[in-house]
Amino acid sequence: TKCIGYDAGPQDSRRYAEREGYVDPRFEYRYPLREWNYDREACQAIIRSEGLPVPPKSSCIMCTGTKETELHAFPPQILRRIVLLEARAFPRLTSCEGLWRKARKGTRGNNPRPGSMTEYIRQQKLLHADEIDHIWHEAPKALGTWQESVANIPVESRPHIGAWLSQFDQHHDRHAGQGAH
Repeated sequence: TKCIGYDAGPQDSRRYAEREGYVDPRFEYRYPLREWNYDREACQAIIRSEGLPVPPKSSCIMCTGTKETELHAFPPQILRRIVLLEARAFPRLTSCEGLWRKARKGTRGNNPRPGSMTEYIRQQKLLHADEIDHIWHEAPKALGTWQESVANIPVESRPHIGAWLSQFDQHHDRHAGQGAH
């Protein structure tokens, strides 16, 4: 099941109209915000009611629609997770370069950019190259080892992936700016 975050407001209703009826035999598509009749204001009210700040961006950090300016605004922790995500997926990628899919040449008023957010992060020096290399080469192995270690634990007792990510974040926060780890 793929849950798509289009809300019930006018802007996302136009986006939904372009996708409505799309069928892919591999997935069932659901639009929970539309099912609940939540527009953007309703979503923001729910976030506020939980005592949380309304984020400036309503999509995931790994959204293919992430703009370059948004990457520049992300804190290092989020940039590291993007690198981890692309590094973990890379061995299985066959038809795209990364989260942005294909490189953009820079025609029709667009700036050129690679298909990989990691490559953009590297080019723009948003993280140190040694840190990117360390994450790219070491973190997917460490995550795979952790996943194997919990695979036989019943799901209801299994540690949440957040525990591993917390360790990943702590390690990189401690070593930030120190070059290779």
